[in-house]
Amino acid sequence: MSLAVARTHLKDQLAGISGMTAYAHPPNSVEKLPCAIVDWDPRAAEYEHPGNLTKWHFIVLLLLSHWDATAAYGEIDDYIDKTGTKSIKANIEADWLSSDYAVVRGCRNVGAIQYRRAEVMYGAEFEIEVGDTT
Repeated sequence: MSLAVARTHLKDQLAGISGMTAYAHPPNSVEKLPCAIVDWDPRAAEYEHPGNLTKWHFIVLLLLSHWDATAAYGEIDDYIDKTGTKSIKANIEADWLSSDYAVVRGCRNVGAIQYRRAEVMYGAEFEIEVGDTT
């Protein structure tokens, strides 16, 4: 699996969530919410030998609403939950490519997020690890 395939597959898994706009790369601006943006985690990549395992580390930035904490608090639980149709974890880890895997390692920074110096929005970051064993 190439890095481009991994990133596109993450975006496709997120786009499968009803009403979600998903991006494989950070856009200059976001117009439609909710949205999920695939970006690099600062650790980026690990290469392990023997076994030929490559691990890529991504952050999925979830943006739910223009700073309306009351509405967002009621909505975000469904995305953070480990099961359910809106679960980031369940959608990313389901139906992964053969011999490869994706794992949601955690959720952090729930609350106010300012994306690209635009207005403050409500959201969270999810830590994703994608492994390629080929």
